[in-house]
Amino acid sequence: MTTDPEVRKAFIAGLRALARHLASHPEAPVPPYGTMIGLPATGGTDEDNRREVDLFAVVMGATVTDDRDGYYTASRAFGPVSYEATAISAARHAAYLAESSYRGCVVPAPAGLSEVA
Repeated sequence: MTTDPEVRKAFIAGLRALARHLASHPEAPVPPYGTMIGLPATGGTDEDNRREVDLFAVVMGATVTDDRDGYYTASRAFGPVSYEATAISAARHAAYLAESSYRGCVVPAPAGLSEVA
């Protein structure tokens, strides 16, 4: 997350340009169930990241949710568009890396085979 004025200016301009384009092109599709703009907290320590989410919650008028599984979030909806900040604990991130460490090592049998020899 950043509050850098130039980055904010470019982001807001991009959102406005998208809104104008969608408004003037009714044939352009939109997500049928809305969308979420996510802001990852990248302050450093778990405590730093949680503070970033806490500040976001204050500024946005959002409620913080701590799911106790390593995800700490605050979100505010603007109609079908939500704006969400998330801090992922180092322990949850390490668990994700461990879980995904086997990616590509296990390959399912081709369709139509009932068992592998």
